[in-house]
Amino acid sequence: MAPCSISVSLSSLHRALILLFPLLLLVPAVQAVPLSLAHGTGDMLLLEGASQSVLRISPAGAVSVEVARHDILALTGGSRAYFNDRGIAVDARGDFYFTDYMTCILLKKSGDQLSVLVRPSRSYDLLGGVVDPNGLVVGGDGGLYASDELSDSVLRIDAESGELRIFTAHEAMAGLPGIAGVNLVGGMAIGHDETIYVQTDRDVDAIFAIDESGVPRVLVTEDDLRALGVEHPSFSGFMTIAPNGDLIVASTDMPRSIYRITPAGQISLFLSEETLTAVVGTLGTLSIGAGMAFDSLGNFYLAEEGSDSIFKWLVADMATGTIDAASGFSFVSAQTLYDATGYHPDLKGGIAFLPVPVPSSLARVQAVTTPASLPLLGIGLLTLVVMRRRGRVR
Repeated sequence: MAPCSISVSLSSLHRALILLFPLLLLVPAVQAVPLSLAHGTGDMLLLEGASQSVLRISPAGAVSVEVARHDILALTGGSRAYFNDRGIAVDARGDFYFTDYMTCILLKKSGDQLSVLVRPSRSYDLLGGVVDPNGLVVGGDGGLYASDELSDSVLRIDAESGELRIFTAHEAMAGLPGIAGVNLVGGMAIGHDETIYVQTDRDVDAIFAIDESGVPRVLVTEDDLRALGVEHPSFSGFMTIAPNGDLIVASTDMPRSIYRITPAGQISLFLSEETLTAVVGTLGTLSIGAGMAFDSLGNFYLAEEGSDSIFKWLVADMATGTIDAASGFSFVSAQTLYDATGYHPDLKGGIAFLPVPVPSSLARVQAVTTPASLPLLGIGLLTLVVMRRRGRVR
């Protein structure tokens, strides 16, 4: 009986190995997928006025100079660089764009190369007037969109050639119901559906939503803030998009708070003045007119003018675009910025995040291992079918 017993055990083991073989081939494919996109965030870029430079800040808060003052002045020909109310935009490749307030020159950094994308003389030739892009966003088409402070229009700028055209004219926005005039101020944002958001403070404070064809509509006005009990309603700060697609906008007048606006125009409080003051600790000097942004994990960052520091709030729920309002803390202090530049910081410009880096070694593993497992899986399944037909597996 012993040989019979051994034969049964080997046969059972044989069947198990054959059945498991195709499944085991899937394991390398699962292990090979890089997790960096889900568990990391890119570096932050900050327009810093005192050092007249673009700073780079790591997820750990380490500060370095990405674009130095002398490099900017060498291209603009100005005596100084300034970024008051100016935004910074990053595309999917990691190239980024910003405007020098003093010369109205739009600059582009691609790799190690800093270059001029648009000069005032070129904009005059193309549009019949000088443009001064303050808010900047990158569209899904790769084009750069800017809110122009001088023409009060939204421009589309080719990110390679610098060719520009009017995307949404001043007249199109000024002719909307309840809007008497347009003065494009503050920040600019672009939603997941490519809707562009800009704001005006002429006669009536309002935010416009502009569709992909350039047609604007009124999203909210100061009356919507009054309905929340806001005594001095204002839309004049920077804007950004929450992970769920809602618009986040700062109101720089009293009360100095940050609001959430859905794509349908429903407005609610995001961070109150009391919450901001408790974190910043500068009652009486709280100023939220500088940049703000979310990282790829859903954490929220605010560059605060009163303290010239950057603060961070932790994500609560990516799906709803919410943060833990009680989690705020100093991410990069004024002292840290001073230590990196030798200048007492002046935060009046925008912030933005570079794309999340994917380690090249992980990318290679994913590219090679994952496709290779599929043919092997096919071989395993074919082996199983052949052996069934031969009666080896019952």
